[in-house]
Amino acid sequence: VTMSAVFNADVPVAVPAGGFVAKYSPSGDLLFAERWLTNGIISDADKHGNDQWVFCGSGRAGAELNGQSLDVVSTFQDGWLARLDTTGSVLWALPILSDVNAFAYRCSTGPNGDVATLGGFQGNVILENDTLAGNGSSYCNFLASYSSSGQLNWAHRLGGDDHFASFDMERAPNGDIYILGEFENELVLPGMSPLTASTPLDMFVARVDPATGLCRSAYHYGKVGSFYVQSYGSVWPTANGLYVADCYDSTFTMGTHVLEPSGPVATDIFIAKFDS
Repeated sequence: VTMSAVFNADVPVAVPAGGFVAKYSPSGDLLFAERWLTNGIISDADKHGNDQWVFCGSGRAGAELNGQSLDVVSTFQDGWLARLDTTGSVLWALPILSDVNAFAYRCSTGPNGDVATLGGFQGNVILENDTLAGNGSSYCNFLASYSSSGQLNWAHRLGGDDHFASFDMERAPNGDIYILGEFENELVLPGMSPLTASTPLDMFVARVDPATGLCRSAYHYGKVGSFYVQSYGSVWPTANGLYVADCYDSTFTMGTHVLEPSGPVATDIFIAKFDS
């Protein structure tokens, strides 16, 4: 990111990896831009009300958010979750630790101020006083919920022993948590019986109870094509339905709808709407 600054030095200036926050007016004018994070990455942010923000990301040992240590210890990366006010003051910040590797890449607040975060890990992941076991050296996903004051409500590992990846998470107006992702063979989510894939790589969208973290309903749909054709699709829960968008590169079936790509090597995008 380039901002209005010039470094005058005889040798290159080394700046640790970090993250910044910028605010723009409704017309697109830059109001301010400040570096808030050192030795880490900001992956996602969500605003709660008019005076608080929630951020999540990853960091290495020594990572700080506006001068406050994130208490991450890994020389590779650990995850973190934090709530700040709009002046940048840290209200609370929590590490998401692992014995190998951990990161948080989605966060969203509910109507009562609770915070859900979605992330990945290798080995075991440690969230406050709860430890989730992984699947050897394979990447696993977790979903966790914290109270408005930063206390862990619950945490669950997502997926089984086969390939599983979650790409997006959003909250519905009533607080329900929606997750979008992909899986091989069986879809394994807490609180539901496994669903069997209909193609080598199926996509799914799931609705999760914010009070328990258990799956209330899930829908999967075929995605025949390249293993990594997906564009890390998006899910948008609204008051009048659920919208899903992703991409496909071969015959794609969702319910009674069959879509063909626009060409033999094309990767196309679809958008679909579900009822509530």
